[in-house]
Amino acid sequence: MNELLIALITSVDIFAAVMGLCCSGIRLPKRSAAVVAFVGAGVLCAAAALSEFAAGIFGEFAGAAYISKGILLILGLKAVFDGIMGISSKSPDISRKSPDNAPKDQKAPKKRGSIFDIAGAPEKADCDSSSEISPREAAVLGAALSADSVFTGISAGMGGLSPPLIFVLSFISGICACGGGILAGKLVCLGCGEKFPAGVITGAGLIIIAVFF
Repeated sequence: MNELLIALITSVDIFAAVMGLCCSGIRLPKRSAAVVAFVGAGVLCAAAALSEFAAGIFGEFAGAAYISKGILLILGLKAVFDGIMGISSKSPDISRKSPDNAPKDQKAPKKRGSIFDIAGAPEKADCDSSSEISPREAAVLGAALSADSVFTGISAGMGGLSPPLIFVLSFISGICACGGGILAGKLVCLGCGEKFPAGVITGAGLIIIAVFF
């Protein structure tokens, strides 16, 4: 079933991103995980539904697919580069310190990044440095991870696939990807602490998707 294949492929970046969050010591509650999956499925479904309009802009099926691969490759390379630079830097990561150690009348510093920054480094979605992704932050994270899904959805719509079925399967696979990412993050990062280069993991995942899918 092609709809299932599309759903699984577009959920791999969610898996890699959530694993990166776990390696950074950032929690993703169940409600936030559902938001990430819902936003990702919604973007994919909407793109597929609007594919007839987009066909006049993007042309053939292969063109949209290559644009999607190019975006993933650029985001992946940027994430790996930023992660390597972070490893080589010896400066402590004060943004991950617990707010309990700071004065109670002083709020944690805000840390904002663009959609493309968050796509390559999902820990930047934790804007309030609370070490937990809120539903609102999860919506931004889901949108960031869906940048490539726009072109993937257009490609799927041009291929005659069903947008409602794509939404359902993508939502389910997104939920599974979140759960699998949390489990894999705990296993991979066991003993590595919060200093593990999560961006390298996420970037490598994006590159693999771009090259082999």
